[in-house]
Amino acid sequence: MRCIRLLLLSVFLACAAAAPARAHPHIWIDAVATFVFADSKLTALRIQWTFDELFSSALREQFDPNKTGKFDGQALANLKADAANGLKEFNWFTHLTIGGKKLAIAEGQDFSATIEGDRVVYRFTVPVAPPVNPAQTPVSLSLYDQSFYIDVALAKEKPIRIEGATPCKTAVTTDKANPLYYGVFYPQRIDLQCK
Repeated sequence: MRCIRLLLLSVFLACAAAAPARAHPHIWIDAVATFVFADSKLTALRIQWTFDELFSSALREQFDPNKTGKFDGQALANLKADAANGLKEFNWFTHLTIGGKKLAIAEGQDFSATIEGDRVVYRFTVPVAPPVNPAQTPVSLSLYDQSFYIDVALAKEKPIRIEGATPCKTAVTTDKANPLYYGVFYPQRIDLQCK
């Protein structure tokens, strides 16, 4: 593995073409989702991914070769470009459904990457435009890679957050409509429940 840039692209692009025998996870992500409200309307979704130690190590080796403990300058720009190029084809593994229609995500805005302990953390924002009132229009979110090459799971501590004033709460269920790995696994679905 001489270039993590090629690894990133091949990993994300391999998701669509992974053979069934190799479709089990090779990368693990602990995810946190924050629903952002203003005037009781959903305006954005903030996503945080914490990668497993092995994949984090590969990212650090390529993008922090001097072991400064941070990504900056051209290294950060390269990492951001790699992430954007690989993830846009997979909707950033973020399946936000509003009124029964899945929101297409071409770009994760406000992208950042940090090194926290021995793990790499990505953060990005998905704007909801125009803002939506979940009390009138159903909103749900599932975070997954359809090929199950990458396992995106809700983090163990405070994986779902709400920012801003809203009468909404969240409920987590099994997303039976989107089976993974031939129906062996199912992602979790977060539904906004509003008065």
